Amino acid sequence: MKNNKKIITHFTDEYLFHIIIYLFSENKLISRQSIKNMKMLFSSLSLTPYEKSDRSLARLELINVLIDIRLKGISSPDLLLNSLDDINKFSDEIDLLRELIKEADCLTDDEIKYINSDTSDRITFIELYRYKDDITDLLDRLDDEESEERLSVTNEKIINTLSNLLGKCKKIKTEQDNSAPIDIGGDNFEEEMINVIHEIKQPSIFLKTGIKYLNELLDGGFEKGRCYVFLGLAGGGKSVLLLHIGRWIRNYNRNFKTSDPMKRPMVVYLTQENTRRETIERYYSMEVGNDDLTNMSDEEILNKIYTKTNVKNSDNNIILRILYKPNKSINTDYLYKLYEDLQEEGYEMVALVQDYMKRINPVNPTGEMRFDLANIVDEFKTFAIDKNIPVITASQLNRTAAQTIAEAVQKNKSDQLSLLGNHNIGESWGINENADKIILILKEYNPDDGSTYMSFMDTKSRNKRKKVSGSVLTTFAHPIIDDILLVDDYSLTEPKSIRSIKQERVSKVATPILNGRKITDMEEDDNSMPF
Repeated sequence: MKNNKKIITHFTDEYLFHIIIYLFSENKLISRQSIKNMKMLFSSLSLTPYEKSDRSLARLELINVLIDIRLKGISSPDLLLNSLDDINKFSDEIDLLRELIKEADCLTDDEIKYINSDTSDRITFIELYRYKDDITDLLDRLDDEESEERLSVTNEKIINTLSNLLGKCKKIKTEQDNSAPIDIGGDNFEEEMINVIHEIKQPSIFLKTGIKYLNELLDGGFEKGRCYVFLGLAGGGKSVLLLHIGRWIRNYNRNFKTSDPMKRPMVVYLTQENTRRETIERYYSMEVGNDDLTNMSDEEILNKIYTKTNVKNSDNNIILRILYKPNKSINTDYLYKLYEDLQEEGYEMVALVQDYMKRINPVNPTGEMRFDLANIVDEFKTFAIDKNIPVITASQLNRTAAQTIAEAVQKNKSDQLSLLGNHNIGESWGINENADKIILILKEYNPDDGSTYMSFMDTKSRNKRKKVSGSVLTTFAHPIIDDILLVDDYSLTEPKSIRSIKQERVSKVATPILNGRKITDMEEDDNSMPF
């Protein structure tokens, strides 16, 4: 696919004139994303249709210069003129341009919305046009009897190319749909403000977990349209936590209201780490206990599940679907197909829990893990916004984090998670850049009584954290039993979590154990880490 392919399209002088006025306008409907879309559009144009018109060429040149200035953060008409005055080519036209500023104030909101929408449609067309030759070439191979390429390989190339194209088009649409501002004191204030207030008031905007302190750390729960990433060490309980999150969303968000009242809500736990059998065994242990299922009848197992869980409760209308896909067998575009398939089945996906990030492909793999992970988070975020649901996943901390914790354990230090931070995310800066919230997790032990905790630490939040007991909650530790059961305390009066393991300890006893393994016996799985 040739990204530098120029598009032959013709704008009238009148349309170009309106674009210049648009770029001088301070209308709040013109966001930075709107200007970026303009940049993509006009940098892709072929000048061939305009070569016989000096006026058109001059206007196109002015448009490109104005776009670059606005992308530097300058939107004031006077400052735009000053910037143009510094460019010799436009210095003689300043008086004329000053008259244009008066025209800019005359653009209506509807006219601005039309230009925004038209620009979005045109750059979508540009993406389609750029892929035209590649798609045609791939389709021709299907009819080429002399082609040595296997049909399966050609099919895969076609699917990947179309997936990449659809991903880009969806991202353009999502960015356009979420760029409308709210003018405090403006004409659209009441209508847009009421719409947002209604969204905030919806009881289903936050999905609760089974841990009080985790809900606080999440500013109330998992929020619609957000991407959440939990980071932990290899073998540090990421899969256990993600499965708990799936069951918590089902168990503690009763009477959930879907956007389509004809659909039943469903949280999808998409595992690419453990098989369906392994996941069901873990789920049983979390909900019922560590029974030896091989010595129990089918009826005994089901009766225990029905007795100890709310599977049959009529007011708990959320379904938890456990879905297994092999490692690297799908890319993020599969999520859209999954969502649509559930719609046809009569379900509305209300949350996606994916285990875990390294196991899924981005739409367009680069071959470098750090770039792929950045793209995956970005595509998760786009999916979350497009479907208005939370997407929850996990990834690994880097080698430095493992070494830091190993040294802390050997020195008998408590609250080991506090030694880590954003620098332990690794080379994939894109995770930190694109995720809405990043929470570090770590299994820690209290050698005084042998108890085990999973510690949580918030390293990035787009929202202001709520307060617990008069102070801002950024970290806590929660009891975990048998390395699998995080104790639910949502329905209890007092939380089971503690603010600090160090505060709980009464003496210092060296216990050189990390994630259930002796330091000296730890597996050499650094090569499996992406960072």
